[in-house]
This record gives sequence, C-alpha cells and structure tokens, in this order.
Amino acid sequence: VGYRGDIALDDINVITGACQAPVSPAQECNFDDASLCGYTQDTQDDFDWTQASGTTGSTGTGPGNDHTTGTNSGMYMYIETSSPRAPGDIARLLSPTVTPGAARAAQCVEFWYHMYGASMGTLNVYSRINGVDTSLWSKNSDQGNQWNLAQVSLTTSSQFQVVFEGITGTSFRGDIAIDDVRISNQLCGTQGSCTFENNDLCTWSQVPSDDFDWLLGQGSTGSRFTGPDSDHTLGTAQGYYLFIETSSPRVNGDVARIVSTRFDGGQDRCFGFWYHMYGASVGSLRVYVQDIGSQTVESLLWELSGDQGNQWQNGQIGLSSRTNPYQLVFEGVRGTSYTGDIAIDDLSVTNGFCSLLPSTANPGGQVQIGCDFDSGFSACSWTQSAADDFDWTLTNITTTTTNTGPSFDHTTGAGHYIYIESSNPRSPGDTAMLESSTLPPTDPMGNCLSFWYHMWGVHIGQLNVYTYVPSTGQQTLVWTKDGAQDNRWVLGLRSIQSTADFKIQIEGVVGTSYRGDIAMDDVIYTTGPCPGLIGCDFEADLCGLIQATDDDFDWSRGQNGTATVGTGPATDHTTGTQTGYFAYIETSSPRQPNDKARLETPTFLATPGSCFQFWYHMYGTNIGTLSVYLKTGSSQTLLWTKSGDNGNMWRLGYVTVSSPNDIFQVVIEGVRGQSYRGDIAVDDLNMVDGPCPPAGFCDFEQGLCGWSNAGPMADQFDWLRNQGRTPSSLTGPSVDHTTNSDQGFYMFTEVSDSSLRPGDRAMLWSENFPATNEACFSFWYHLYGSGVGALYVQQYSQGALQPVWDIQGQVGNVWKFANVSVNSNTDFQITVIGEKGNGFAGDIAVDDLKYQEMSCGLITTPAPPITTPTPSQGPSSFDCDFETDLCTWTQSTTDDFNWSWQQGGTATGNTGPPFDHTLQNSQGHYVFI
Repeated sequence: VGYRGDIALDDINVITGACQAPVSPAQECNFDDASLCGYTQDTQDDFDWTQASGTTGSTGTGPGNDHTTGTNSGMYMYIETSSPRAPGDIARLLSPTVTPGAARAAQCVEFWYHMYGASMGTLNVYSRINGVDTSLWSKNSDQGNQWNLAQVSLTTSSQFQVVFEGITGTSFRGDIAIDDVRISNQLCGTQGSCTFENNDLCTWSQVPSDDFDWLLGQGSTGSRFTGPDSDHTLGTAQGYYLFIETSSPRVNGDVARIVSTRFDGGQDRCFGFWYHMYGASVGSLRVYVQDIGSQTVESLLWELSGDQGNQWQNGQIGLSSRTNPYQLVFEGVRGTSYTGDIAIDDLSVTNGFCSLLPSTANPGGQVQIGCDFDSGFSACSWTQSAADDFDWTLTNITTTTTNTGPSFDHTTGAGHYIYIESSNPRSPGDTAMLESSTLPPTDPMGNCLSFWYHMWGVHIGQLNVYTYVPSTGQQTLVWTKDGAQDNRWVLGLRSIQSTADFKIQIEGVVGTSYRGDIAMDDVIYTTGPCPGLIGCDFEADLCGLIQATDDDFDWSRGQNGTATVGTGPATDHTTGTQTGYFAYIETSSPRQPNDKARLETPTFLATPGSCFQFWYHMYGTNIGTLSVYLKTGSSQTLLWTKSGDNGNMWRLGYVTVSSPNDIFQVVIEGVRGQSYRGDIAVDDLNMVDGPCPPAGFCDFEQGLCGWSNAGPMADQFDWLRNQGRTPSSLTGPSVDHTTNSDQGFYMFTEVSDSSLRPGDRAMLWSENFPATNEACFSFWYHLYGSGVGALYVQQYSQGALQPVWDIQGQVGNVWKFANVSVNSNTDFQITVIGEKGNGFAGDIAVDDLKYQEMSCGLITTPAPPITTPTPSQGPSSFDCDFETDLCTWTQSTTDDFNWSWQQGGTATGNTGPPFDHTLQNSQGHYVFI
C-alpha cells in the first residue's frame, strides 16, 4: 500500500523429498504444577532440585518470589545449599525429551535464573544427546537479587534433553533458582528487541516501585490531541505499541518505568527505538543505563521533553563496552495535563556502537562529537584540517586497494566509515587530520573517548589521537598505534583530561606504500573517565594509570634504556625497538632500599574473574620486588609477586582478578633493592574478560595471549591475527581451527608483500617457560598454496636457537595437528617460525597452541575438524545464492516489472534488508522488488 514495501529473496535450495513436518509447539514450564511438566531429577548426582514458593530456607540468598507471578504463591525450582550439602555438590534437573521439528532444526532454550548470595556456586546448562552432555551455558558468582533472563540457541537433528546443573558454592548462602523454562523450535530472538506485536513486553518488565505502568495500545490512545493513531511496526491501527496514559488519576511528575533484561558487559551495543511524543502537555521520555554491581549505579543516556510532533521518530543510543552487566530503563514522565501521552515501539538491540539520535536528546546539551559517519563529517561536528597533506575519505564500500582496509563499516555492516587512502599520489609520511569542534574542559577525572579503528595491510603507517588547546597552541599525543593490527574493527579507548577548552584531533599517517589504508568509525565521547584499562603500551602516556600518593616515589615513562647501565630494558616490549616506551622505577639516588613506587589502574566494575596481563623486565644485580595487588576500598590483597634478577629479557606475568561484588583497582608496586642496579620495568598491560589461560595456551579468540611478534631475535616480518580467508587467493585457510568458522581467529604469515624475499622469516614468540625434563608443545597448522615455504618450531635459551620440528611445502587445504617434545635445563622460549617460499600463494597459519608439562605420548591426537559437511545429495540446478548472477532463474515477461539484483541496502529507508543472507555483509548479493 506504500513505498516501504521492499521484499527480498536469497539462497534458494531445492531438496529431493517432502519437507519435514511442521514444528511442534514450544515446551514451556513455570513449575507451578506438582508434575513439574515432566521434568525429572537425575539419579547420578549428589542431591535434588526443590520445588518452592516464597523465600528459600536461608537468609541472604535465593529469591523472595517466583518469576511467573512475582508473588510468594508462585512456584520455582532451586537448589538448597544448606547442610548437609558440601562445596561442589551437584544437582541436575532433566527436561522431557525434545524432538526437533526438522533436520538440523534450530532450537531456543529460554529460562529465568536467580543467583544471589555471598557463597554462590555455578549454574550450568547442557544438551543431552544419546547420553552425551554438551555445554550450552554457564554462570557463576553472585548475579544480584533479581531474576535474570538467559537464552541459548542450539541446532540438532537428534532428540535431546536440556540439563540444568546446580553446583553448590562454599557455604549455605548459595541457593540457585530457575523458573519459566521455554524450549521452542526457532533460534532465540535478540534480548531487548521488541515490536509488541505478540501483545506482551517481550523481555522487558514493569518497574514496581514507580507511580504507574506503561500500557500496550492499538490505534489511538484514550485522549484526543495526543498519542499515536497507529503503531510503527505495521503502520496500522491493528499494530501494538507501548504508551503512558496521562489522564486522571495521573498528576504532574508521575513516573512510569520499564526495565530490560540483563545484558552482559564486554560488547559495544546500539539501542534503537521509535518514539511518539505529541500533545500540548507532553512531559519527558528518558533512557537510563543501570550498571549492576554491589550497588546499582544509574546514568541518564537520552532525554527529550515536550511536543515533538504527531509522528513516529527514530531514537538511538550507542553503548560502549562496559565491564559489568547492566540493564536499560525507559522512563516516561507525565506533564502538566492529560494531553501528554508518550509512546514507544520497535525496540532493538544490536552489536556495535552507534551515534545518538536525535542529537537534541543529549542530556545536558553537551557538544556532540559522537559519530557513526552515516550522515557525513559535519553532522557530527568534525572537520577536515587545512594544515595536513590530504583529507580523510568517507565511504560505504570497500577501499579502492585490495588486501587493505575494511570490507564494511563497524556500525551496521552496511553504513559509512572514514579512511585514509594511501595509494598514489600519497607518499610515505603524508598525514590526514580530522578535527572536532571545540569542547569544554573535561571532568576532573577525565572524559572518555572511544572509537573503532581498522589497520590492516602490509604497509600500514600510524594512527594518532591528539588533544589541541587553541588558546595556547599546545598539542598533546594521547593515543597512538602503528603497523598492521587484526583484520577487523578494534576498539580504542582513552581517558582525556583538559582544564581548558580544547579539540580532539585524529591523524592518519601514510606508511611505506599503497597497502596502508587506515579506517575509523563509531566515535563516542562521554563525561567521566573510561570504565577501565583496555590495553596500555605506554606509547603516548600512562593510559590513565594513577601515581599513588601513599608511596615513596613515582614510576617513570621511558625509552631506549634507563639511566643506569647493567639494569633495565634496552627496548620496550610492544615494538621491540629503542623508540618504544615502557614504565619503570628508577632506583638511583636519592632512592633508598625498600622505597616503594605504586601505579594504580582506573577503577574497574565488579567481575567474577578477569585476567590481568602484563610484561615485566627485572634485570640487575640489585633487583628488589615487583608485586601486583587487588585494591577494594581501603583493603589490598596480594595477587602476584616476583623478586631478584630475572635476566635481561621481557617476561609475561598474569593473574586472575576476582571481585564479584565490589568495584576495584589493580596496583603495581615496585620496591627498590639494595643498590642502584635495580630498575624494574613493565609494558603492555591488559585486562581481559574471563580467567587467565594456562601458560603457553592460545586460541587467538581474544588476542595473542602470552605470544608476541617481539622477541630476542630479529625477523623480517610479523605474524598477523585474522578471521575468515587470507587476502590472497588459492592459499591460507578460510576458517580457523578452534571454531571451524569464518568468525574464529588464527595467526598467519602474509607473504604477498613485494618487499619480502624467499627465505624471509616471521617469528612468533612464547612467554618464558621454566626448565623442564619433559614437556609437550602442541598446535594446529595450515599449509596450503603452491608457494608455501616452511614452518619451524624452535627452542630459544641462553641466546641460541635449537630446532625441534619443521615441515616444508604445502600439505593441502586442511588443518593438521602436531605435537613436539621439548626439554631444557634453563628457562626457555618457544618460537614458531613461518618462512616465505616462492610467490604470493604461500600463506602459513597456526591455531590452538598449547604447552603442557607432560609427555607427548600421553596426549591423544584429536581428530581434524570437518570443514565441509557431507551432503545428502548433490546441488540441484535450481540452487542459487545470487552472488554472481541469477543462476538458472530468468525474469518473467508476463509481469509488471523485474526483480533487481542488489548489494547492501535497498534505495528506500526503513524497508528491505541492510545486507544479503549468504555472506551476511554489504558485499553479498540478493534479489528484491
């Protein structure tokens, strides 16, 4: 009936035989019946789940009400952790057997869980198929005194059961409860998204402590001259939306709130919605974020007030990665009279950052420099500098040069981003500068600048971020990165401080040749310091680290050695050069034995377990002590310590930090030894979600773990972290080994750079391992391509390399397993060496590296991954993914118009897909009308 009606089609498949039977209805259970919906207790565990209402038998743990009714009359299931239970006892609850509705059918397991108490254990969820349990989901530690939603998708063609496993914690305050389990024949929806078309609130809930409730509505609201006449989803009077009814008995200032389900931290998200604010006495619509920790902290993100016109309008909020879990809150505030109905519809939550919409919804009216570049530069208050060599380029497609730059933007996969084009006529060292509008002085603790950058290509130069004070002309480098990073969008984060009006400058520097395109997207600038340390290489400054005031002296930032010979590092760890920076304690006069210097991280939100990783250098005859502490309030707990001379080398240190209930800091303490040859240095600090991995292990899903391109010996080029295919055709893997998908990561050598010669080497270095009589180093490798050179594994100790394993030439387009026995009388490192062969088709890849203090003979050789499922039949002549053309399909000549072949979004806003189904990005093709 209107122009927003684009229909798209992709990935046609024709399969011999009848289609599978329709899917069965969802299996649901609220545990209110004595039959428990057919759920049974496992007989191979230590105790049983208990059906209960109201509170559990222990104070300070368990729910007060069920989830279904929110009252003490509703029932739920829980594990009682009081005596006679012992830590680690297990109780399992089994669902009835579920039969999938089709071959390889998608299933969604949805349930609400309650994990509150100081001694909380673990809740695990498994699928049980033919007696074998496969982990689907796990959560441990205190998750707050509230019901939280969990959703798990699985795909199987076999009958299965869902297993809920509760494991007791260390004491009686560890009762775990579940309620409202739903198993359905579909993939799980996105938490937080809702069209209200099912006449419910999806995963949102009314807040009981407010003044009145949001209402589901159709058509017009009950008052004239206010509210919408139709919903946004369908655009008709039959569609549903949510609104506040401001007629009597409501009074000025009354508040109605809904709250989302819980979102885990560690991921940028975009929260979108449509709002309708029409009427002479419209109050306010606000959106808050609630960080969940020992105390719930609420921050206002978005606010509009007054009449905004009789139309649905788009609202949008970018949420940068947070350490703690959080919830979103919609708040509607009643205005001065009844003509103030406010409505919302089509809530969506997607991964990836986005800019604020509309810009007038910014709380406090601050200058907005947050930008996703989908509306260009000027819409976000950024301008091209006139004092550089060339300009940043705005695009929504790939850059013009192959094997460099991103394939799509970060925001949606189909939007715009900016980049520097490093091809001719550019020369090495040319700069392009982007400058923000003038910003007021920052918060005393600093404001947070976050952005996503893409630096991929063998000729990558440098990306710099500066602050610039116009009144004094002072320019200060606050963040920098040089050389090729991962072939993906990476988060940059830096707290910025200024006591005067200032601008932010983003500078791209051209590298050695044309494969050096650098891209940026999704810039956000918020009041207050960044939530925590995400990587510090000390190249620009101390990254927001704070010099303590209760110690004897300060840490220094240095390069090219320290002031004293016979101690300290000659190079940094990040770059392995004399130009790179590190932090160190200078132990010369006037320092005295046992003087202390402490460096404190910014505050982190509560965590059940994160890995603090750092590289340290402790070389000299008078080395004192390096220690790492956990600081919560006024309390400090020792986590890691090392003393004495550890050799003239960088070593990896890491420790798991756990503070499930309190915000915290990490403190790095250097203690001066007996004399001046005691300089201690640290570099490349990082905090990573989840506990620390074992020494030597890395699947590269979160980074390089303890492995590094910088080592004690020089090479000619670096290993690169990648996902999907390598840039060159007919070589390298298309999937990683860990996940067997194009979403997983691995390391590879990119040999197509014309400056490389046969025999050039890239060396990947492990952390230092202690002396051992026997250990096993295992890994998966991929050598495919006519120009593959060689892969070596060697030991390094006491300044010399010792060969232990090698293979030369291609072995096929498959991941292969290898393990190598190693032994050493002294500390040693392992280096994995990729050697260039002849030609560009010589990419070498490795994945899933593991070091174990055991004989290789005791390790079972795992089966290689199945990279291509065996088809039940060959493809039909009707199959088509539309990537190259219409295949065997043709346009009919008896209709009114033709289907169109398309990439990216269609020409009309708010209709059609943003990308294809096959590739799931803007480069893939589909057909549409």
